[in-house]
Amino acid sequence: MTSWLVDTFQMEPGWARGIGFFIAVVVVLALISVFVWVLRRIAGTRVMGGRSRQPRVSVMDAAALDARRRLILIRRDNVEHLLLVGGPSDVVVERNIVRGVPVSQAYPRQSSQPPVDVAAASLAPVESAPPQPQPEPAPRAPAQRPAAPPPPATFG
Repeated sequence: MTSWLVDTFQMEPGWARGIGFFIAVVVVLALISVFVWVLRRIAGTRVMGGRSRQPRVSVMDAAALDARRRLILIRRDNVEHLLLVGGPSDVVVERNIVRGVPVSQAYPRQSSQPPVDVAAASLAPVESAPPQPQPEPAPRAPAQRPAAPPPPATFG
């Protein structure tokens, strides 16, 4: 390559060797960057190492709401979180969704009546009481519109 540079561009041999060295360094850096790019494309975004254990974080489901926003269900340590991403800000829609727990245990119902013992209720005789009359609801007044604001005052 040095002789080609000397013959083609009529330059001194020292300059031709320096330019040849510079070109070789650029080619080596380009090959390294192509190798790293290919390696990242193949590996994805996974963290290297730790393959012997179960992953703690995973994307369970994702749904596109529109061109910009997505609804994403993420699971971390058996707890799921529902996220809305892609808008002007990311929002946690619902957090601490526990997997594997029935809804009745995860969200206990608030009852105004004391709990009923099913075994005692099935043995007790059933008495039929006359139905209680339901009070009629009071008629609603029509909704009032807010008054229009007064016109702006003009000073002449």
